[in-house]
Amino acid sequence: MHNSQILAVVTDWFFGIKFKDCKGEKILMSDIPKRIYSTLKNPPIVRIVSPLQKFIQKEASGSRILLICVLIGLIWINLPFTDSYTNLWNIYIGFNVGTFDFHQTLLHWINDGLMAIFFFLIGLELKREMIVGGLNDLKEASFSIVAAIGGMVLPLLIYLIFNPPGSIGARGWGIPMSTDIAISLGILALFSYNVPKKLKLLLTSIAIIDDIGAILVIAIFYSNQINWLFLAISALILAVLYVFNRLGIRSNLVYIIPGIILWFFVFQSGIHATLTGILLAAIIPATKRIDVSEFHEITSKTLNNIAEIDLSEGDSLVYSRYKASIHALERGFTNIQTPLELLEHTLINWVVFLIVPLFGLANSGINFWSLSSESFSINVFLGIFFGLLIGKPLGMLTFAFLYSKTKFYSLHAKINWLQLLGIGFIAGIGFTMSNFIAGLAFSDDRSLLDTAKIGILLASIIAAISGYLILRYYIKLREKSSKEESQS
Repeated sequence: MHNSQILAVVTDWFFGIKFKDCKGEKILMSDIPKRIYSTLKNPPIVRIVSPLQKFIQKEASGSRILLICVLIGLIWINLPFTDSYTNLWNIYIGFNVGTFDFHQTLLHWINDGLMAIFFFLIGLELKREMIVGGLNDLKEASFSIVAAIGGMVLPLLIYLIFNPPGSIGARGWGIPMSTDIAISLGILALFSYNVPKKLKLLLTSIAIIDDIGAILVIAIFYSNQINWLFLAISALILAVLYVFNRLGIRSNLVYIIPGIILWFFVFQSGIHATLTGILLAAIIPATKRIDVSEFHEITSKTLNNIAEIDLSEGDSLVYSRYKASIHALERGFTNIQTPLELLEHTLINWVVFLIVPLFGLANSGINFWSLSSESFSINVFLGIFFGLLIGKPLGMLTFAFLYSKTKFYSLHAKINWLQLLGIGFIAGIGFTMSNFIAGLAFSDDRSLLDTAKIGILLASIIAAISGYLILRYYIKLREKSSKEESQS
């Protein structure tokens, strides 16, 4: 008997052995792979999680969760057990290494630690926009930059009118300069396809540039005394990461783990630790391993191989061939995407649905019972309120109008001034970043901080409603015009 015949006999005997399952029923050995790799098309967990996934995929969902957390914070701190709110965020968390003690309050871990991840995502978005997005075209980007500068300068001037240098509230001048990306894009998402995509890209670009401006303000004006030794170590870590980038190292862990160490040294240097997010994002590779033509060739060849698989060959053999094809496709998809894109895709839900809402919950607490006419600063309130509500749209429109009158730029055909007025008001929603800067500016004065939070909250609510109504009015005018044209 040949070896192949012996092997066939042994195989038939082995796979013909019968076992008993947990119910006592006899099963063939050959049936085991089928049971292991059985298809479960609609398990209970999918029916539970699927509605949540659909909710998360909606653009406006993140802003809704943020607003819910803000509302919870406002209610929580004004209930009879208000101490539970403040006590929670003042819990100290940290570690000891020998004689070195590093403990911070939970509020500080959120504002200095988790928000560094938020700024890291902002940095990734900015880098992507500069490479392949709305800021890639210098001419188009210049309009967003000019509009964003106008939306920062005029709110600053309005705030300083009410709080001139030397006054008690002067340190809060950076509060009305920023735009909340999550809520502003959430408001715009309510209009779905009724506003041009160009308008959404413009608001996104302006909001990102606003946040970069806010980060520079934080780094320069709201940082503590500089420790040059820790700053030098931070620069050395950045230099090493830059070398990794130039060498073509693409593993994100190689950047993230030193990035955490970088955060520690930046924090210890006296510069605000959230700047780490922007610095690290600038180092993350944004290059592909293969170009589009190579990716097309790989996927076409793999899909052809899949189409040629003979399903009659047996489940095990078919499954093995499918698995090999899947791995080939995975390698193609990994190599066509940049590490920057992969990181952004990984972080976006964590930031939008956890970090920003948690920040909103921890920083929205305004104890209205503790406020009095003596502790309430009307000048701080008015500077923030009018800076966000009036300064933002007026500054953006003024600078944009003046720039459009130069030979460098002409307004896009699909965008008009009524739309720009609408997104100007929406850009006046400064909740996340404005509260962040307020916490830095008035960290030692609770009454001024509460006053600032009230100004931010009221201005953001009115700005959101105003922008929404203006864009709705524009849509109605467009629909009316289209209807008249069709009837004529």
